[in-house]
Amino acid sequence: MSSPGRIPMKTTDDLAKWRDGHFNIDLQTEDTIKKIMATIGMKIGDSVKDIVRAMVVVERKKKYGSHRFCGFCTLYKPDRTHHCRICGKCTLRMDHHCPWLANCVGYANYKYFFLTIFYAFCLSSLMVVQMAPTILHIMSNIQSNHLFPVIIVYCLALLLTPLLLGFLVFHFYLAMNAMSTIEYREKKNSEDPYVQRRFEVAHLKFDRGYLNNLRDAFGPLYLLPIPYFNGINGTYLPIEPVAMSKKHKSLP
Repeated sequence: MSSPGRIPMKTTDDLAKWRDGHFNIDLQTEDTIKKIMATIGMKIGDSVKDIVRAMVVVERKKKYGSHRFCGFCTLYKPDRTHHCRICGKCTLRMDHHCPWLANCVGYANYKYFFLTIFYAFCLSSLMVVQMAPTILHIMSNIQSNHLFPVIIVYCLALLLTPLLLGFLVFHFYLAMNAMSTIEYREKKNSEDPYVQRRFEVAHLKFDRGYLNNLRDAFGPLYLLPIPYFNGINGTYLPIEPVAMSKKHKSLP
């Protein structure tokens, strides 16, 4: 399986951001974001959305609201990046670590993971449909035990198909709503209201509408069933990062 996507360290700009933590965010913008994240129930207006989407990094640490830093990799984390203790590295937009693939599922290989589930579902569904007449014939004319393995295989396919369908629908829902499994379980549905609030604010940066969210996860939609897409911007850097502009200073 391909690389899930790692923190880029190829250019001097990458080094300045992720190694040294130079994000060029002015103090007024930083204070504004911290205040919004700490105020549960505060209405989020369009001006706040503009600020969030223009920031290099939005997500903050739980306790002090500082930028997230990985002590294992000694790097600052881009938004949606998490450290995998099994792989020993930080993964861009980490969804989960898959023990069956012995690899993390992240920004650069999420489509391949999704297609693995999709093709497995198609295969198991085909087996269930195509083998049904044969199984009915065997069951009505069974005379020996040597056909039991065929019945067992069919029962496994019958059991696996709805499980794969549920998994497929769940991950399609996540991709459509710009969420990872980690974000869905640990942030959106967290029992801590402040964790939910931080996710609500940070999610403004990633959520671009259903179609754009699907394109972000899978590439061009006409290439959806084709295993080709390595991601575009796994660090979620804005195209034109800016600090607080005049139109942003009057918040709702």
